[in-house]
Amino acid sequence: HLGQVLLVDGSLFPAISTMQWASYKSTANAIKMHLAFNLNKMIPVQFLMKEGNYSEKKFLNDILEKGITYVCDRGYISFKIFRDICNSGAFFVIRGKNKMRYLVHEKLVVDIPDNFLNFISKIEDVRAIFDNDKDSYIYRIVKFVALGEQYVLITNRFDLTTYQVIMLYAYR
Repeated sequence: HLGQVLLVDGSLFPAISTMQWASYKSTANAIKMHLAFNLNKMIPVQFLMKEGNYSEKKFLNDILEKGITYVCDRGYISFKIFRDICNSGAFFVIRGKNKMRYLVHEKLVVDIPDNFLNFISKIEDVRAIFDNDKDSYIYRIVKFVALGEQYVLITNRFDLTTYQVIMLYAYR
């Protein structure tokens, strides 16, 4: 009932100096592999090998499809990407940065199984607008601490429970 879920990430691999097309830094070449992994089928469904400087956000933008939920890390944070995903009829769960500022519009009910509370704490689930989002879209923000590390998850999936949002990111 969660629909199709794609886990998206990019990984950098060193390349030999004669691979001039694999530009990364002035002192090193690298190849970046961009991958979309279908969580429902447990298989990679799209990948792209490009020079090390190729944008992860561009890869995500190029593969957007209506109805799919894309789960990504902090490298994909961009209000433009958030809007592009929403405008395409797709969904996202993207890890945000801890210091992102926002205005809470509504506190949501935190729905977590009791046995899960042994692993996470300080859970918040809100509808909010980011201070520096010129379009003032309302997003859902799920914050929590797991094993001493704080997580901020941003999503446009208002239909999921707090637990489902956290678990989708955990699969990434």
